[in-house]
Amino acid sequence: MFRAFFVYVVFSATLAFGQVANGASTPTQTTPSLSFERGLRKAVAFLQLDCHQGDKHFTVRGTGFFVTVPDKRLDGKAFTYLVTNRHVAMCWNDDLQPMQILSTSMRLNRKDGSAPLLTPSGSPLWFFPSDESVDLAIVGYAPDEQIYDFMTIPYDALMTDEKTLSEGMQVIFSGYFYQLPGEKRIEPIIREGILAMIPDEEILTTTKKRGKVYLCDVHTFHGNSGSPVFVDVGGLRRGCSDRNTKCLVSSAEDTTKMKTSI
Repeated sequence: MFRAFFVYVVFSATLAFGQVANGASTPTQTTPSLSFERGLRKAVAFLQLDCHQGDKHFTVRGTGFFVTVPDKRLDGKAFTYLVTNRHVAMCWNDDLQPMQILSTSMRLNRKDGSAPLLTPSGSPLWFFPSDESVDLAIVGYAPDEQIYDFMTIPYDALMTDEKTLSEGMQVIFSGYFYQLPGEKRIEPIIREGILAMIPDEEILTTTKKRGKVYLCDVHTFHGNSGSPVFVDVGGLRRGCSDRNTKCLVSSAEDTTKMKTSI
């Protein structure tokens, strides 16, 4: 079983750091004709921030994904959130300082076959974990299901029981591929690897604060920041087709349990 694991991708390495902040049980629900991997590609959106610092202009790109959180007040329905990394949402520079954000845009596939760059007026009202070591950001956002071809990760698919994790477990994520992002539609890439290390001690996360981190051996690119990472907790090994997954709510770069953050 794969659980969502939220990893924040480390750009120039084949290793991805991950953290956990209190999350939860089964992956994005897919139809019988849709594979787990195809469903995972539908759960992500591409983000673009135009930022300014001094006399220089920067375009920052990353990945976001959708999580649904049930609420008793909604009579069986749920709130939908867009999740990414703190350093993406705040447009950090190389010194981990936020730059001035001129605009925040998103690309998400539509049912008509297009994926235009959407730039709403104003700035998203991002929420960040109080723990500064956790590189996550969320904002309430629900795309129109009649227009957009997307899927969400249910809240109960988030990883909650860290005791079920061990080195060697398979991980998989989907995110932005800067070399081929797609012209008419977004083209998320799928990458697989393993959970390589669960350090006993706190180490520096992508925010340069000490925190709980998981180390994944997986190839990543610029733009993967904010990707959802799934870890197999059901005994999947290479050559097997059983996809029992849980979302280790992360964002391919620092793996953090999401429950408390939401």
